[in-house]
Amino acid sequence: MDGERVAARRDGPDTEHDFRSYLRKEDRPLVGHEIGQWTFFPNFAEMKKYTGVMEPRNFEIVRDDMKSKGLLDLAPKIRPSDGPACRFTLQGRN
Repeated sequence: MDGERVAARRDGPDTEHDFRSYLRKEDRPLVGHEIGQWTFFPNFAEMKKYTGVMEPRNFEIVRDDMKSKGLLDLAPKIRPSDGPACRFTLQGRN
């Protein structure tokens, strides 16, 4: 296996590796999924919408972390700032 590919599997995702030389060797299209995800603050009220295999585990992690730190009551105040922060981050990108 190519050294860059091994490094990616061993080290996990990061922003330090440059895979351009590896990708130039490929003769097939590269398909990426959820590249460039943006941080968001979950709306805990939406958790009940996720059922079956669609469990809101990412929401649970944030909720439980906030609860353990005594910050859960601040969630409704933090949530409204999420949208404006994202819009500010994305300004000028098309």
